[in-house]
Amino acid sequence: MLVIPLNTSPINVLRVHQLQHTRQAAVLQKVAFSTREGIYIVDISSIVHCVAMDNYSQVFRKDGSPITIAKTLKLLDACLTMHGFIRVHQTHLVAVGEINFVGQDFVRLLNGKEIPISRANRTMVMERVMENVKMPG
Repeated sequence: MLVIPLNTSPINVLRVHQLQHTRQAAVLQKVAFSTREGIYIVDISSIVHCVAMDNYSQVFRKDGSPITIAKTLKLLDACLTMHGFIRVHQTHLVAVGEINFVGQDFVRLLNGKEIPISRANRTMVMERVMENVKMPG
């Protein structure tokens, strides 16, 4: 299992991912978030969505508890997109597998939370969600 520390440089994240692919390592399963309290090691599958707050981000897990980190959503997006996350809005990154309803201007997550979708991203969100479901008939 490979744990990638989330640091300030997207280039370092890219280097780790390149190293992972060149060595054919196991698929990334955890990510490390550094906070004031210490370092959280989090299963990527337990992350539901992330919210931007200026130069900080909040990472929400399935148990509902947030982790506030001093990293931008852009950095989280670069790290998590390849693991089934989608940027639905300028301020929101969501795990595609957690979406159970797509409305005109929001997505509803399995936990009932509604996240706004930008008009520009709506078509892309619909396409990504539909890639992960089977339509009857």
